[in-house]
Amino acid sequence: MSEIAEEKYFLSYSGIGLPLKMVSPLEPDGLENRNTYFIARYNQHGWLIEVIKQVYNEIELHHQYSYSADGKLAETTITNLDGEVHVINAP
Repeated sequence: MSEIAEEKYFLSYSGIGLPLKMVSPLEPDGLENRNTYFIARYNQHGWLIEVIKQVYNEIELHHQYSYSADGKLAETTITNLDGEVHVINAP
């Protein structure tokens, strides 16, 4: 995975495509009053490389994205609450 250059927080995401489209940004100082939020991590190119759904301080869902050199999504690794891992290769 690429090195993390930036971390942001969101209330949700929209759509069904990958990578997830994060919506409703949250300020870091407002997270302590939230039960559920998403952590989005970006690489130095601004590409979304990781999304974590945090629920009551537990990781409920984890996405990791890798990209080709031209910035197209190459692979998504999804780990669910039960630890099941699913790998999706881009067409």
